[in-house]
Amino acid sequence: MQIIYSNACQAVWARVTRYDDEAAGNAVGASIFRQIAPDATDRQDTHEPDIQGAYTTLIVRPTRDTRVCAVGYVTLDGEKIDLGEPICV
Repeated sequence: MQIIYSNACQAVWARVTRYDDEAAGNAVGASIFRQIAPDATDRQDTHEPDIQGAYTTLIVRPTRDTRVCAVGYVTLDGEKIDLGEPICV
């Protein structure tokens, strides 16, 4: 799970990658959101089946002080496995 940041446009997006070679029949997913508004309309989510990794659509931070967080998961044999607590920057 990663948060990727662009200084040039003040944008952030999340990337989730699996390293278990179990993409076939499974999925990966990630979400990125402002820390103070995790369910706001600018939250970006992705759910992608049968691949090793995925990116969310980017969000632009309103200010340099705006904290963002990301969460992710993988599925394995139909079971969703959360990748831990949100990471925030």
